[in-house]
Amino acid sequence: MNASVTSRRFRCANRSLYFGMMLAVFAAMVYTLATGRLPELWQQLIASICTIITLLWGSFYTTLCMEVNSEGISRRIWFFHRLFFWSLLRNVELSEFDLNGIRHCSLLFIFSDGTKIEISSHLFPPDDVQELRDDLRAYNLLPKE
Repeated sequence: MNASVTSRRFRCANRSLYFGMMLAVFAAMVYTLATGRLPELWQQLIASICTIITLLWGSFYTTLCMEVNSEGISRRIWFFHRLFFWSLLRNVELSEFDLNGIRHCSLLFIFSDGTKIEISSHLFPPDDVQELRDDLRAYNLLPKE
């Protein structure tokens, strides 16, 4: 890859929904504990555990950020950041298919250390993923149509 790669940032298309669900579950747990609707300790424990699991699940998707730039692909989740350099890229696999009239696009980046990074329209905005696909074709990392 050369230095003129268009820098792109990918965030989950439904991250607002995930965040809203996290807030709703947390608010429901606080409400039920504050009003005494869960009188037994085991009920309170289960509600707390389920809330923590929901917060972890939702925060994974709300903080997930993939960035493609001239250095490589960086992945950020929670407070963790990792950069995968283009020089270590071994292969890029493209998967495209129609499902219920919707065009899906998935790019799987395989690096020399065996790491696989997927940027897919299942998580990210489809138009953004397709623009990245077109950029990769322009840089001859993917075959032309």
